[in-house]
Amino acid sequence: MPSGPLTQRPLTQRPLTQRAPAPGEDDAVDFAETQREEVRTWLQVVKAVLPLERDLNKQFAREFGQSLARFDVLNQLDLEGDSGLPVGTLAERLIASAGNITRLVTRMLDEGLVTRVPDARDRRREIVFITPKGRALYRDMARAHARWTSHHFGAFSAAEKSELQSLMRKLRNSLISAKLE
Repeated sequence: MPSGPLTQRPLTQRPLTQRAPAPGEDDAVDFAETQREEVRTWLQVVKAVLPLERDLNKQFAREFGQSLARFDVLNQLDLEGDSGLPVGTLAERLIASAGNITRLVTRMLDEGLVTRVPDARDRRREIVFITPKGRALYRDMARAHARWTSHHFGAFSAAEKSELQSLMRKLRNSLISAKLE
């Protein structure tokens, strides 16, 4: 049998709640049961959200040549109606940096989906508005989004969907109060 760093000790699967020993340490740190449950919960959320997000991005790209991020921008602007939103507020609502949103809005501006004007009260800020072309695209995307999400959540009862929404709101509020967003 060959020897080396990978073959010196038998490979065993460590529980996900243990960290690998640091060089020179013999034992991994074991977390309390509550921490194990929190890690398991986090893993389940990530395992559910990432594939869902990937699928929605793929669907939007295939059907509309757009991304989930663009759909989210159009959604927020459509909700505001004729008021528009400052770039910073848009970034906060989408949990993104103002720089990322500015770049995304610039590309959407080039496509005629949004307009951007200086704020009359504060010339350092810009207000973003959805255009009629952007609103029409958003409405088409929203119908498709509803169809896709209906497929993804069709296995849940109405009560389960309501409970899941409540739990996710609670998680988000917890993140906001901890300023982790």
